[in-house]
Amino acid sequence: MKPIDLVLFDLDGTITDPAEGIVNSISHALSAMNHPMIPRETCCRFIGPALLDSFQRYCGMSADEAREAIRLFREYYGPHGMFECYVFPGIRELFIRLKAAGKRIAVATAKAEPFAIELLDHYGLTEYFDCIAAASLDGSRSDKADIIDHGLAMLGITDRAAVIMVGDREYDVIGAHDAGMQAIGVTWGYGPLAELQQAGADYIAATPEEVADLILSE
Repeated sequence: MKPIDLVLFDLDGTITDPAEGIVNSISHALSAMNHPMIPRETCCRFIGPALLDSFQRYCGMSADEAREAIRLFREYYGPHGMFECYVFPGIRELFIRLKAAGKRIAVATAKAEPFAIELLDHYGLTEYFDCIAAASLDGSRSDKADIIDHGLAMLGITDRAAVIMVGDREYDVIGAHDAGMQAIGVTWGYGPLAELQQAGADYIAATPEEVADLILSE
C-alpha cells in the first residue's frame, strides 16, 4: 500500500453496530404510515446507503412517500434509536493506533450530520477525528462520493492518492473510487464479502487490527 496520510471511516456498520436502532426506527415509520413491516434482514440493508434510496428500494415507496418515512424515522431515531447501538470491539484501539502513527482520521457517513456528531460525542469518539463529513438534513448531500468530497474540502486535501476509505458496504467502495481514492472493505459490518469484492474493494479486512496493519504496512 502507498503511504496514507488520511483515513476516512464510514460510521454505521463500520464504527458502530446500529441495527437495533435502525430496525426500531423503520418500524416506527412504517407503522405510522400503515405500511407493512419488512423483515429484519431487509431493515439491515438500510445500514450504509441514503435513507431516501432505501425506503424507495426496499419498501416500494415513491420519492414523496420516502421523504415522509424519513421524517417519521428521525422522529424515533433522534431521541431513541440513535443510542440503540454499540461501538464495535477494537475500533477505539484502531483509532488510537493510527493517531499514534501520525495519521489523520475522519468520518464520511451517509447519516445526517446532527445525528452523526451527537452519536460520536455520546460514545466519546469525536476527539479522534480531524473532521466529521456527513449527509445534510435536506438531502442535498447524500451521495457517498459527495460526502467524501465535502470532508476533503473541509480538510483542504488535494492529494487523494494519500487518502483511503474504510467501510462495510459497496457504497463506501464505490464512493471512494468515484472520489478518486482506494478503499478497504471490512467484513465485520453489514456488507457480505461478495458485495465488497464485486464493488472492487482494493483491500479486505476482517478485524480493526487488520485495518491498522494494512495502513501501517507502507
